[in-house]
Amino acid sequence: IIATITAFGRLSLDKELVAMRAAGFSLLRLSQSVFLFAALVCGLTLVMAQYGQPWSNVNLKKVALNLLRDELVLELDRGVFNEAIPKMTIYVPDAQEGQDNRGIFVADERNPADPRIIVAQQYQVMTDPASSQVALRLMNGVYLQLHAYMLRIAIPYGTLSSKQMRKLAHIARTYDRGY
Repeated sequence: IIATITAFGRLSLDKELVAMRAAGFSLLRLSQSVFLFAALVCGLTLVMAQYGQPWSNVNLKKVALNLLRDELVLELDRGVFNEAIPKMTIYVPDAQEGQDNRGIFVADERNPADPRIIVAQQYQVMTDPASSQVALRLMNGVYLQLHAYMLRIAIPYGTLSSKQMRKLAHIARTYDRGY
């Protein structure tokens, strides 16, 4: 648009439009190339909006998913409290030989009213390209959640010793507020 206005403005300023009109050229004939170019640009914009943008959005999501998966795997430095996801702290202990992906601690504080702590013996980073999600699969773990003035603990069957059960009972007796 700016080039068209500049070109026709310069032609008008130099009185070349008057000379062209005197030679028999109409304004419609002079502006045909401008209209053709505008139609081509409009058509290209329409094609890009209909096909190019959705295609690029899908590919951008795939690239972002791959980056997130790779970053999550790379960010889980052993022996360091990692915050690969904001307000979610993940700790993976140093690995011993032959024990990959052993032990993980997750403190999830994304919802301040409902903090969660998860401790698991094993973990696995999983991706689902169909839904564009990255997930941590935790195995053989304990899930702690503070909710409604109550500490809820989900413990798999048969993983507590009697000493641990007595300690949990002691905690409940000591810290229960009678709600």
